[in-house]
Amino acid sequence: MLKSKILAELEDSKGRPISGQAMADMLGVTRSAVSKAVGQLRADGYSISSSTGSGYILDKDCDILSVAGINRYLNNCRYSITVLDTVDSTNSEMKRRAADGAADGEVVIARCQTAGRGRMGRTFFSPNDCGVYISLLIRPQLRAEDALRITTSAAVAVARALAKMGVEAQIKWVNDLFLGERKICGILTEAALDIESGGIGYVVLGIGVNVNAAENGFPAELSQIAGVAFTDSVADAKNRLAANILNELAAIDGQWLSLDLLCEYRRRSMLIGNTVEVYDPMGNYLAEVLTVDDDAHLIVRDCAGKEHCLKSGEVSVRRVTNE
Repeated sequence: MLKSKILAELEDSKGRPISGQAMADMLGVTRSAVSKAVGQLRADGYSISSSTGSGYILDKDCDILSVAGINRYLNNCRYSITVLDTVDSTNSEMKRRAADGAADGEVVIARCQTAGRGRMGRTFFSPNDCGVYISLLIRPQLRAEDALRITTSAAVAVARALAKMGVEAQIKWVNDLFLGERKICGILTEAALDIESGGIGYVVLGIGVNVNAAENGFPAELSQIAGVAFTDSVADAKNRLAANILNELAAIDGQWLSLDLLCEYRRRSMLIGNTVEVYDPMGNYLAEVLTVDDDAHLIVRDCAGKEHCLKSGEVSVRRVTNE
């Protein structure tokens, strides 16, 4: 599609002029076709200026997610990326693609989700152009009980990606990243079993990061807990962050059971050494978090001195302040 090709050229020279005639010659089209494609990009929200004798300039501060924009920062990772304007949920979309035979390494990124999903049936607030919403299809050679390690490894990858942009986030077991006391990222890992092998048929790894604040802020029910990764303007933040996340995921691809990653997960934990309230069907209780074990389960000790091994999906954990 010509518009995508023109955008790729503008992204490659972002902040610098590139002549319409040069793009026309490069792509084998007319100057009029280039002008029309630029008009379409402007209608999509891209800030593109032009002047006689210099050409077109894509504003260096323009921050709209696109394949071309993400590709500027990728380290030759193998992923096949699709960027959508709007989707119900990137995980739902990827599950539909997986059912149709999509290959390992396919990625869907959306600028907006109308029905973003979190763990335990919760919704994930996903307003237009305020976050990075990614789903990656993985077809790993793992046992079903090892799926939790994909979530913990992904949390480390996202923390590393944010750190490269100056944001030092901590991990809240099992799948959230926090900046201070505010949640800025959630991870939803959904697996389909292979009945014949008893292993994992595929995994959809969903990552949602709140990059910038929405115009009207967060909904009331999220206003006391949700936060954003960047409170100040950061040039091309969403494309850079999406690429950083994919680069970090590519770097650990196939190493989901790495003990080194689990050790880093522990180092980045916001819970170890703190008192938490454990929500349990048999009754809530306070406990000290001792560690995350080698199976990524949270090990806690209650007020009576009894240790508990908390597994993903069984409980919800909330940190409370030590006196």
